[in-house]
Parts: sequence; C-alpha cells; structure tokens
Amino acid sequence: MRRSFLPLVLALGGCMHEPLMQGNVLHPEKVRQIAPGMTRAEVIGRLGAPVYEDRLHPDRLVYVELREVDGKTVRRRLVVHLDAAGRVARVER
Repeated sequence: MRRSFLPLVLALGGCMHEPLMQGNVLHPEKVRQIAPGMTRAEVIGRLGAPVYEDRLHPDRLVYVELREVDGKTVRRRLVVHLDAAGRVARVER
C-alpha cells in the first residue's frame, strides 16, 4: 500500500519559521562609504531607495533595517542629511 506524504509535508511546512527581514539591507561596508559631499544619487546608488522620504523634510533620507537574529529583532537605522545643494551634509549612524 502506498502512502501519500503530501499531507505530512504540508503540515510540517506550516511549522517552519522564516526569519524576519524588513526595510533596507544595510551592509556595513556600504554604509561606511557614505560620506559628506556625496550626492543624493550616489547615496541611493550605494544603499538603494530609502525606506522613508518625508515630503516635509526632503533633505533627509531614512534607511531602516529590521532583522531577526537568534530570535531577537535587531533594528538598525541610518539617516542621511542633505544640504541645500542635495549633497550629504552629515550621517546619523
């Protein structure tokens, strides 16, 4: 008699836990490359599109990474402040 393993596979598939990952992926080596004087396009070219751009503060690019590590949620945030010319003035790490 042949048994079907499909119900078992489906049941166990629901028990699997996928790690949480939301927002941007902030690779440390790419974050270190962000420096004063860079243009908005250069920042976005290295880090990707920011997770948040505020119309009231167009001079600020906000990157947020939420990741689950060893069952704990780790949150990293990077804020890039631009000057009136659209170049990096300072970076909050």
